[in-house]
Amino acid sequence: MGRAGDDVPSSPAVSVPNAPLEQLGRWGQLGQADVVGVEGLGHRVCGWIAYDDEWVEYLLDDGRWLCVESVPGNRLEFSVWEDQEGIVSVGDAPTLTHGGVSYVRKEGYRARWLAAGVDGLTGPGYVTVIEYEGMGSALAAVEDWGDGQELSLGRRLAVDAVTL
Repeated sequence: MGRAGDDVPSSPAVSVPNAPLEQLGRWGQLGQADVVGVEGLGHRVCGWIAYDDEWVEYLLDDGRWLCVESVPGNRLEFSVWEDQEGIVSVGDAPTLTHGGVSYVRKEGYRARWLAAGVDGLTGPGYVTVIEYEGMGSALAAVEDWGDGQELSLGRRLAVDAVTL
């Protein structure tokens, strides 16, 4: 998951360009036939969602999402995410507990997105996100795509754990 500004125009117009995302180099140009390595296992890219021209999430063949983001210092940051079943309601809670793990709210924002190869997303559009951090590499995000809040759990990956 990545960062985005809170100053989103109220207009329904969305101006997220098609991938590639130049600041991500080759990581911003993956398509549905590409294979990526995540912790030693190869996964086919099935689709992608690009957000605010800043970061991209790739839907992998095992149902997880690989997030690639450019961070200060011209570095790339990787995380892997799994969507959780059901709708959640967290409002503006400063903490979140799920499966016995506690997370602290990091930030909230509204992001523009454009997707390809992802069932149910016919954007472009906007998503509202609340990001949380847990101990170690644990991450959580509550997203609202317009039909209620959904929970995703993730974790940061070491740069050398992800390969093209």
